[in-house]
Amino acid sequence: MTNYPYFALLPAQPDLELIENTIKGDLITLIVHSRSSQVLCPLCQELTCRIHSYYQRTLADLPWAGFKVRLQLQVRRFFCLNPECKRKIFSERLHQLTKA
Repeated sequence: MTNYPYFALLPAQPDLELIENTIKGDLITLIVHSRSSQVLCPLCQELTCRIHSYYQRTLADLPWAGFKVRLQLQVRRFFCLNPECKRKIFSERLHQLTKA
């Protein structure tokens, strides 16, 4: 397994950070997380910074230069701080990398 800390494969996104990238055989793995300290509730649009938990999503992309590409997103769940909102907990959206 080879780790290339300066090997940039993602477009520049100020609120995303490439934590790690590795090449093992014909597989490129990129581990990414958001740098945003606050996010909007998707239902009420209230800003929050109160983290509930973390989880990991794995996405596959089309092959690139003969390599399979796997994108691992470290995603946070947040509490909505608006007492009127029906959504008490939500996951951050990474629209820059995924389509709904």
